[in-house]
Amino acid sequence: MPILVTGSTGHVGNSLCRALISQRRPVRAMIRSTSNLRALQNLEVETVEANLLVPESLEQAMEGCDVVYHAAGVYETWTANPELEIIQPAVEGTRNVLQAAKAAKVKKIIYVSSVVAMGGGTTFDHGRGPEDWFSDPALPYNIAKTRSEQIAHQLSETLDLPVIFVLPGLILGGNDFRVTPSTSLISTFLRGRIPFYFDGAFTVVHVDDVVQGMLKAEAHGVRGTRYVLGGEQITVLELFDHLAAMTKRQTPGLRLTDTSGKFFAYPMKWIGQAFRTHPLLTPEFVKDHFGKYYNFDSRQAREDLGYEYRPLLRVLEDTINWLIRRGIVPDNIRVVENT
Repeated sequence: MPILVTGSTGHVGNSLCRALISQRRPVRAMIRSTSNLRALQNLEVETVEANLLVPESLEQAMEGCDVVYHAAGVYETWTANPELEIIQPAVEGTRNVLQAAKAAKVKKIIYVSSVVAMGGGTTFDHGRGPEDWFSDPALPYNIAKTRSEQIAHQLSETLDLPVIFVLPGLILGGNDFRVTPSTSLISTFLRGRIPFYFDGAFTVVHVDDVVQGMLKAEAHGVRGTRYVLGGEQITVLELFDHLAAMTKRQTPGLRLTDTSGKFFAYPMKWIGQAFRTHPLLTPEFVKDHFGKYYNFDSRQAREDLGYEYRPLLRVLEDTINWLIRRGIVPDNIRVVENT
């Protein structure tokens, strides 16, 4: 039976399709009428057109499927209409996907959330984990991920659905054809367009490690459980230091605090709204990420699933080389290979 992958043209989705194909499993890739299919080019997948906000189309897409990987979602930190473009598709889309899965008698659902749904700690050693939730997100993407996962938990109980939750960290690596905000962070740094840093931390993970964690969650995961799929835990400044050393770029010397960050963020947002451009900072991003630490541990995934992740420098190498191959950053940045 085919395995349905929603969000199949996204960074995680197309990488998952590739991994499933390598296992010789039939893949049904869900696309939209407006999808750019470049990420699926030359892949042996069956494509099916459906819309997260049209329940009937989802039921048709799931017909004959035992397993659904729900990886669809709008990964943007800013749009002109975030409620309509980011939050609603995530929240209502989740509701529709799970209700369609119930109707289609799907046997297992792997739900892709994010570590942001747990909310960041206020120190590097914050101790937060899968039992925690982001109580007051401001950034539209964070709102979307938190609300939609909460709805997924509620529906998995009321509809008696076998849902397993995976929460990746900051995902990097190749095959990011649309350039997510995570990859854009790296490309913007490499082009010398990030003049500051802020206190905070990530768990940085390669997309292929996330995908292997998802496959292991399907095989060994416990329904209702939240599995963090992360990698090495580093601060924002450490990330920039590594990139600077690998590419001979310079680490930003300006440290922005919550107060100074908002001082710059408000006019940047106003300019973005006026000229329909993507601001480097928004007040919502400052509120959710300045002084917030999203360096979560993947211990439960390692213990329950046998999850593993590659070293940070290898993740950064692959990301930089992907950006060079795509022509997004210049080819003379001189990557220092990690040996």
